[in-house]
Amino acid sequence: MHLKFNLYSDEEFEKETILIKHRNELTDNTTSFIINPELPCKQCKSIIECPGHTGRIPLFYRIVHPLFVDTLCKEITHICPICKKYNPSLSPKDVCCDKRIVSTAFKLHKVKPKETAPNNYKYRNYNRFEKKSTNISEYSFTFGKELLSIRQMYEVVRSADFSENPDLQNRLLNTFIKNIPVLPINMRPSILDSSNTIIYHNLTRLYQIFLDLNRQCQNGDIADSNDYIVRSFLLYRKILGIRSKNDSWQDANAMYIKQMLSGKNGIFRSMCLAKRQNFCLRSVIVPNIDIPLDVVLIPKEFTDSLIPYGYKSNDYIIINRQPTLQTTSILAVHSRPSNCRTIQINPLIANIFQADFDGDEMNIFWLPGEEAKEEMATKLNIANNIRSYKNASLMIKFIQDTLTGLYNMTRNKEIIDTDIVKKMCDKLSISDGDWKKFCKYYKSRMNSTDIPYAHLLSLLLPRTLTLHDQEGKLLIDKGILLGVISDENQTLLLNAISNYGNEFYLKFMWDVQRMVHVYNLHHVITISIADCMASDKLKEAGMPIMDSILGKMDPIPVLNLDSLIENQNKFENIDEFKHQIFRKYTELTELVESNVDNNLTNIIKSGSKGNMDNMIQMLMSVGVQAVLPICYIRNSYSEGLTAKELFIHSKSGRAGIISTSLNTSSTGYLQRELVKSMEDLVTDEQGMVHNSNNEPIGYYPFSTNKPDIDDAFLEHAFNMSCL
Repeated sequence: MHLKFNLYSDEEFEKETILIKHRNELTDNTTSFIINPELPCKQCKSIIECPGHTGRIPLFYRIVHPLFVDTLCKEITHICPICKKYNPSLSPKDVCCDKRIVSTAFKLHKVKPKETAPNNYKYRNYNRFEKKSTNISEYSFTFGKELLSIRQMYEVVRSADFSENPDLQNRLLNTFIKNIPVLPINMRPSILDSSNTIIYHNLTRLYQIFLDLNRQCQNGDIADSNDYIVRSFLLYRKILGIRSKNDSWQDANAMYIKQMLSGKNGIFRSMCLAKRQNFCLRSVIVPNIDIPLDVVLIPKEFTDSLIPYGYKSNDYIIINRQPTLQTTSILAVHSRPSNCRTIQINPLIANIFQADFDGDEMNIFWLPGEEAKEEMATKLNIANNIRSYKNASLMIKFIQDTLTGLYNMTRNKEIIDTDIVKKMCDKLSISDGDWKKFCKYYKSRMNSTDIPYAHLLSLLLPRTLTLHDQEGKLLIDKGILLGVISDENQTLLLNAISNYGNEFYLKFMWDVQRMVHVYNLHHVITISIADCMASDKLKEAGMPIMDSILGKMDPIPVLNLDSLIENQNKFENIDEFKHQIFRKYTELTELVESNVDNNLTNIIKSGSKGNMDNMIQMLMSVGVQAVLPICYIRNSYSEGLTAKELFIHSKSGRAGIISTSLNTSSTGYLQRELVKSMEDLVTDEQGMVHNSNNEPIGYYPFSTNKPDIDDAFLEHAFNMSCL
């Protein structure tokens, strides 16, 4: 559904509104019951359910609606000043009737007065009149080479030839208004201060000034119509909230119509924009590995409220995490009710939403329409969105626990325990017959009935799968795993599995996750303080490497550290120094990889967490920091840092925290800018993207209007966000 706005004609507006001629009608029950709740509204006679009624203050002379001045001038430019025919193809510098078209403008001009004001007349402050001046100010149109008043321009538009577009002529005539709309009193309530003095709303005071202006014009106190028009136009601009540079700071903070409509708490956002109130949920997410990847568990209290509207268990719902900065931030999954008050998701899909389980919240939306459900099942289904639109990489990967357990399991040469295998089969719903078939196939391939844990993953692999690792070694031979699933091999394996279909990929990921979970329960991983300490042999081998690094920590006094940090980019040979350290770090990395093998290095090699640089920092040396890189931190975390080393290390840590804080707010507002710039775009059934005028556009990415992503869309979104 689209909201369309238009201007009333004079007859329509007078029919729908209430005439206001006196001040008391602005503050009594003429347009609402709100002032005195004991009295009914004078219009609808209602006390409780009166929505309020729009009033009107008539004008003695027409003015141009301030919001449509630019649009009016743009369309009048298409009218030939000679033949008075509207031609939308005419633009400035074109020629019609042997005359060059000139852009139409509307602004204040100095003109000679038709009548002079009385000598004893005093004008108000917002438009002073000098008695000795021979010219007065008037809002006029420059039309061709003529200077036309508002009344004259109204006659030009009314008499012009709009035979090709008569509706446009009516819309342009409606921008010349002769009534000022008055908001209902319930939208501009007055308040009582501590001394029981009534303080009127800003708009009420301006409406009162309008009535005073009309009374002065009626009594002949305003001798010139131009003065009345100028003052009315400026006053209506202020009512609309169109501010100028001359407004004081008090006026800048006042609430007028524009300020009441816009903003988070504005009328337009709170009453006009579509909202989800009954069919939406926001709650904290928690992990649950016992549910499939395309299923979430939501509170039963929420699903019970949807049942009267047609909700059924396993219905598709939309799940979203903010900030919504990528296409996969909004996906569709099956839903099932649970007795938990949180949203339960499989942790494998948390990476898609860039979420974790430290208190993150997500949004749930249920759409009752059949067409919406069909689109969720096809376009937004998580099974059809397992790859990133950015680089086509897989977004659903193993989490840290699964990676570490899978690495340890595929390295374990022990023969499987019968009880553990039975628990795995029960968890994965693998029957005894399927297990016996696998044992028979394994025996035919490996000539053995003893199955080690290292080959247990073969139970889930397709028998047609053969895969080599990056070094060319055979990793999987016809469904039998022969190598170790490490950080590098994980990507090869998952890319190969994805070739069997998205549904098979999701099922494989879920089965591996549950299999490794059972393995981890019976093969506990412990990390002691000894895993974080370097042995004497390792220290002896690494000492010459660290001694060769030209650190400059010792000669630097503590009092000079701040000045060194400010001037760190001015040091000579800084790039050569960094290159030297990185070269030595490569030697340290090779030394640690060849001499250290414990549960801590297993976590790193599995790709679960960290890298060898972190291991070196714990065992050998913290090394170079982002702040003041010439100061090499020689000590390790396990041995402890000196005062100067700790100071520099803390400086780098603080820089990282500040960067994270700033980026968080930036990405959140970036989402809002993108959403606001694209909220008028609609995608039809064929995938064509249209704007609010139902015109197809080609700058929107991933639409079928163009085969590839057009970078012009990003420029368009940026420009729209800057408006």
